[in-house]
Amino acid sequence: MNDQPDFFGSIFDSARHNSIFIMNEEGIILDVNLAFTFHFGYKIEDAYGRYFGFLFTPHDQQKGLPEKELEICKAQGSANDENYIVHRNGNKLWVTGETFRVKNKTGAILFVKIIHIIHTQKLLEGYLAESNEFIDAIFETLAGTALVIIDSRMKIIRHNNVFIRLFSLPETDVAGKRLTDLDIPLGKDPHIREKLIAAFVTGSKTEIKNMMVRNTFGHHTMVDVRTKIIDTDADKKLLLVLNTDASHE
Repeated sequence: MNDQPDFFGSIFDSARHNSIFIMNEEGIILDVNLAFTFHFGYKIEDAYGRYFGFLFTPHDQQKGLPEKELEICKAQGSANDENYIVHRNGNKLWVTGETFRVKNKTGAILFVKIIHIIHTQKLLEGYLAESNEFIDAIFETLAGTALVIIDSRMKIIRHNNVFIRLFSLPETDVAGKRLTDLDIPLGKDPHIREKLIAAFVTGSKTEIKNMMVRNTFGHHTMVDVRTKIIDTDADKKLLLVLNTDASHE
């Protein structure tokens, strides 16, 4: 008598985060688990007997991705993929998964596909890429505007040459420093520091009007500062845009 537990059956029935379906060597779906139904909307009666390619987007079907996956699995015993799966409601969800070849108790060859949804991660990656492109575009196009990016510790992450010239600062005095290390109003004026801290806490845009800047030549310039939170990674960054009216005493 075989007292060994049915590990695969237990995993298939108990999994909640990883969707699993079983198909034959031709890619015809034979069974799906509850997680697959929960995440993608297809019950067993919706998927049974269908070629698994219907789960792929039309674009991926035209590229032959389902067929390539089966070919690799047949040749190598397993195949990894990262692509969309089309939900029953028509939405596309980014997933990563592995298909591997197994034998059942009768010796028949079956393919088991385990799928993990990575849709949120993919959206975040896209957002971060767009955010970085947005930042690069600003620094490249606003050549006449002083720009500086700081983190929540007031450390300067990035700045342009206009920022250096506005405060008549040596380049070596800025890189890797905090605003509070610099002898400029942005770092020394407690009222301005409070506004910058509040911008981090609330995430709202902040405007500082008529900040007086005096350079090494004794000229005074009135500067307006606007802020914008940029979420480029786990640590929020604050973009400061400094506009001058070019008036001097």
